Amino acid sequence: MADVESGRSGGRAPHREASGRTRGLDAQSVRLSLLLHIARHFGTRIPLEELLLLLPPGPLRTVPELRTFLESGPLTPWLQAAPTEVSPDLHRRRALASTRWEEARNELPALLRSVLPLVRTVVVTGSVAYGAAEEGADLDFFVITRDGALWPVLLFTFLSLRMGPRADRSVWCFNQVMDESTARKYLSRSSDLLEARELLVARPLVGESYYRDVLRSTSWVRELLPRLYDRWEMGPRSGPFPPTAPAPCAVRLLGLCAFPVIAAYLQVKGLRDCRRLREGGRLAETFRSETRLGRFALLTRKFEELRAVYAAASLPEGSLPHQGRSSSRGPSRDELPSAPGLTATGERTGPG
Repeated sequence: MADVESGRSGGRAPHREASGRTRGLDAQSVRLSLLLHIARHFGTRIPLEELLLLLPPGPLRTVPELRTFLESGPLTPWLQAAPTEVSPDLHRRRALASTRWEEARNELPALLRSVLPLVRTVVVTGSVAYGAAEEGADLDFFVITRDGALWPVLLFTFLSLRMGPRADRSVWCFNQVMDESTARKYLSRSSDLLEARELLVARPLVGESYYRDVLRSTSWVRELLPRLYDRWEMGPRSGPFPPTAPAPCAVRLLGLCAFPVIAAYLQVKGLRDCRRLREGGRLAETFRSETRLGRFALLTRKFEELRAVYAAASLPEGSLPHQGRSSSRGPSRDELPSAPGLTATGERTGPG
């Protein structure tokens, strides 16, 4: 009897191992099908090296293994619809992203010199951070300020950009600005795959150590993108950073007075800009302005559509849209969620 029980126990271990490998491959296949669908949906290329970093844990651990799996399995049609090879156009966009990064690195600290004591971190986001910028695309920034300093910092930044030299400068967009308390609360509860990817590829210009400390406190980022997180974690370590004291009383008072005026101006300006974009047939570039005392954000229609599609890849495995079917078959366009009232633009130069 003891020998039989031992044999049974020994026979179950390989089954458990195979079952675990199958589950891991299923989870990776689900993520692959959704990511390739997103690439096809928005007309972008996604290199295999990048695709591998976006997968959950599983048996596909190297680029050759991923390539073999894609070329020999049922995802091959998706691979053809969303090419992963590096193209000459991608080389051009990478060079442009490098130029834009150098522009930000050389000019932004000087622009913000007078208000830097009120700023915790400034990071570059969007296509420049992803390393594949497109002609005409904005240079996007995410900023965290000390509590009470958000609107004074924004006011100073807008005035400096308007009065400063414009020669050869790209369009700068401070499309996400939060004070410290708001940022920590916002980042602690978000659980969005697109948000996690944006945070991990963002490139700090000011306050890199602080930014890394804030991001390390967000466990959901590691859970959603463990491989990309591990690569990001190879950067410098420091901290932890306790919250700083709020901005001086005079700055906070200025912020309280400036908030309703600047917020109203930005809402009206946003409506005018969006009307011009719609009249010019540039619907994907329209946006909505979010103005709160502790947060300012410009959310483009293109970004919100991308976030809605990415949401499918953020769902728990048991609630995926094509649960119950073969996980290696990509979802149809109709099966992918989309934001209400939004349709595919047919073009995309980079997430965010």
